[in-house]
Amino acid sequence: MLKAQLSQRVDEMKSMGFALDKQKVIVALGSYLKGEQMAFTAEEAEAYLNAYVEGLMPKEEALSLESQQEFLDKQLSRPGVIKTASGLVFETVKEGTGRSPKLTDKVRVLYKGRLADGTVFDSSYDRGEPLEFICGMGMMIRGYDEAVANMEVGQSVDIHLTPDQAYGYPDPRAIFTVEISQLPGSEALSVGQNVVLYTTAGQPMPVKVTARDDSTITFDANHEMAGKELNFHIELVEVQ
Repeated sequence: MLKAQLSQRVDEMKSMGFALDKQKVIVALGSYLKGEQMAFTAEEAEAYLNAYVEGLMPKEEALSLESQQEFLDKQLSRPGVIKTASGLVFETVKEGTGRSPKLTDKVRVLYKGRLADGTVFDSSYDRGEPLEFICGMGMMIRGYDEAVANMEVGQSVDIHLTPDQAYGYPDPRAIFTVEISQLPGSEALSVGQNVVLYTTAGQPMPVKVTARDDSTITFDANHEMAGKELNFHIELVEVQ
């Protein structure tokens, strides 16, 4: 049973781009269970896996990075658009007259977020109330937090965030498969459904069901915005 499950998992990882020899993986697991000396230490194996995954990602991101640079070059050619030392593309739409927030200041902002194709995915304007958060404390995505920290009350800006300034890129390690029998309630889940699982430490982990069969179910814990370029219009309403 264990061998069959491992064989299935290796096939899944190969479909994600991992170059794995199924027989060698099974032999290695057998050596581990017998307490025999392994070819790699745990630290070496982890370092190898991290390097391998990093090597996979550029293949997936190459076109995205090219399109990002093309977009940024076009944006930076417009009057009033600047690029900060950290790489944030920033355009002031309306000048502010108030003070700028300091670290740990509570701020209130109005904003509208759009995908690269112009689709609105979130808007405090539509909700009719500002968003409140503590500046510089990691409560917001990095590029958004940085933009607000450099604004003045009354100022409005347009910013463009690359994936590394927003929700990062999809990580193959965040996709995992479990036995339905080992996860009570999962038998009622369907592909495409968003649910919340809990880690052994009790921390919530939002995931999406990406595949399932009679005995197993696959989840993706990557953020739904991972890999996406985002555009925000932000207005700093108040600093408390």
